[in-house]
This record gives sequence, C-alpha cells and structure tokens, in this order.
Amino acid sequence: MNTDLLRREIHYLAYHYHWSEREIMEMPRHRRQRYVTQLADEIERSHDDL
Repeated sequence: MNTDLLRREIHYLAYHYHWSEREIMEMPRHRRQRYVTQLADEIERSHDDL
C-alpha cells in the first residue's frame, strides 16, 4: 500500500472515529478499508441531502 494513502486512511479514521494510530494500524487492511468506505458513503449521503 502506498504510504501516502495509508497516512490519509489513518487520518480519516482517527479524525472521525477518534481512534489512535495504534488502534487503526492493528486492524487488518480490509477492515480499515471497510470503515473508510462506510464513512465516505455516509458523508456523501449527508451532502446529497443538503
């Protein structure tokens, strides 16, 4: 995985869920990606409602 992409994933999840970097890095990659996708979908839906 690209280091920049991983850093953005960590920032995104830490910002929205208030998880530590350690908690995020301990997750399997597929699990982190599911949270990122779910969060992005929810944010997109909330913007569509505006």
